[in-house]
Amino acid sequence: MEVKCNSKIVVEGSSRHVVVLVGSEGEDMTIHTYLKKFLRCTENMIRRVKRREDGVCINSEYRFMNAILHSGDELSVRLTDVGFLDRDSVSIWAKPPKDMPPLQILYEDDDLIFLNKGPGVCCHPSPGHYADTLSNQVADHLGLDQGRMFPIGRLDMDTSGIVLFAKNQDAASIMTNERENGNYEKTYLAWVEGEVTMDFDVDMPIRKISEDYLLREVHPDGQEAITHAKVVRFDKARNRTLLSIEIEHGRTHQIRVHMAYANHPICGDVLYNPKAGEESMKLMAYRVRYRMPYIWEEKEIIVSNHI
Repeated sequence: MEVKCNSKIVVEGSSRHVVVLVGSEGEDMTIHTYLKKFLRCTENMIRRVKRREDGVCINSEYRFMNAILHSGDELSVRLTDVGFLDRDSVSIWAKPPKDMPPLQILYEDDDLIFLNKGPGVCCHPSPGHYADTLSNQVADHLGLDQGRMFPIGRLDMDTSGIVLFAKNQDAASIMTNERENGNYEKTYLAWVEGEVTMDFDVDMPIRKISEDYLLREVHPDGQEAITHAKVVRFDKARNRTLLSIEIEHGRTHQIRVHMAYANHPICGDVLYNPKAGEESMKLMAYRVRYRMPYIWEEKEIIVSNHI
């Protein structure tokens, strides 16, 4: 849903504020309601804002959250400071190995960092991968040896492409809501086995096969999952089709399971494609469309197709 407010971010020294010129959309609305409706602030974020010095001001005067707004008011909300990171949480980050592929930063600001993850790299620490992960690389890049990371979604180890981390809890809350509400759109490219002659959707629930295995399957008892696939081109020599794919819900292995279910498993997918062979999995998150927190300017990030 389009957010209709006239906002900008103002930086003075290390302090940051989002400044909004309230229009007719905010007439007779409380600050609390306006922050939730138009700046997409969660209750937890509003509580954090209230604790900050000059947390919320109307026309340069500090006000409580129940103050009433009027058209023409200038609303100022204190954000996290420039360079602020959560260094108080108990998570401890290991130094990533020197032989890891270098971090590929696609875009970075005070709230967000977008990265291009290569195949074979884990997004987050897990058994057997405690240091050689993208999260550890991001923590090292940000200078964190203890604190909290804020990943927004993730990619499977063998899937390549765009991954997003928020740098603070406020931005993480907003971007998580954007993702859940369908305003953070990620598009994948996948080479699949065989010739696909027309676009198709797979609307089938997915569940974990058992607690002992990573594998998923289509099953009526699973979680709702919808995958939309569009044909890009057919490679007759290799008998494979390149698809552009978008998903709803974002279940673990969703694209891989749904493509196998459609009898067009992803090339190189060792879990769901019996013809996988030794090539890397041909699945990549290559495009993201999103809105910048607080100012809601639409952005697009695209990485080259190397699958």
